[in-house]
Order: sequence, then structure tokens, then C-alpha cells
Amino acid sequence: MKVDKSMRYTLELLIAIGIIGLMSGCVSSSSEDITPKSVTVVNNSTNSSLPFTGRRVFNFMGTDSTAEDITINSDGTTVVGKIPYGDIKRIVYYKGEYQNPIPIDDETKYYINGNRIFILNSDGSIANGCPKVSGTTEEKSPICVSELKE
Repeated sequence: MKVDKSMRYTLELLIAIGIIGLMSGCVSSSSEDITPKSVTVVNNSTNSSLPFTGRRVFNFMGTDSTAEDITINSDGTTVVGKIPYGDIKRIVYYKGEYQNPIPIDDETKYYINGNRIFILNSDGSIANGCPKVSGTTEEKSPICVSELKE
């Protein structure tokens, strides 16, 4: 079956959404040692402790079509979403007051620690073993984390 460019983007988006919602996370392209291995969240933090203000870009899978962003305003209003790519339109995963972790869906939350963002499983542990695409090769990563880039 021949797949045209717009169909490829749509398929990549569906795969990314499925991975975020159903699998156990992904990892950034950083080669440095990444800690922590798990996160125990006692209380959700509110906008009294914003990690930054402005927009940051992150990408758990490493492909252009899977990039995401988070914008935190000084009043704590937070928006997390999929960055438009090709024919793929913007998808907003979360819009509301800043909290950490940030609920993305019923099973998944994003957790910000310093200049990194992690995918958490429903039990609060850092997700692991998800695909990391590098060129035409897909690898599994030990944990799902990405750097937050300005």
C-alpha cells in the first residue's frame, strides 16, 4: 500500500496518541544518565510554585511529528498540546491551572522536574519501555523523559 505524505503524518499522530494514552512512556534524545527512576507525588503542587513561565518544547519520541509543548503563564494558566506538523492540527491535551503532575488523560500524567518532563503511569511511577525513533530505527528507552527546551 502506498502511503502519501498527509496519511503518514496522520498515522504518526495516531501512533503517538496511542503511545501516550496506552503505553508506558518514551524518552528524549539526551544520552546522559537520567534520574529519578520513580516519582512519589504526595501532594499536587499548584501555581504557587511554577517551574517556569513561557513556552517550552519537548519530544518524547524524537520525530518532528511527535513534538509537544507546554505554556505556563504567570497566573498559572497552563496549556499542554501537540505542536502542529504538516497536515496535523494542534491538539490540546490539557488546559487549566498549573499542577504537577499535569493530567493528560485518565491513565497518564506529565511530571515536571527541573528542565525535564516525565510521563507517569496511573500509579505515579515513571513510564518506561516506550519507542524512541532515531532515523528509521525504533528503540526502547529505559524511562520516558524529555528535556524542556525554550
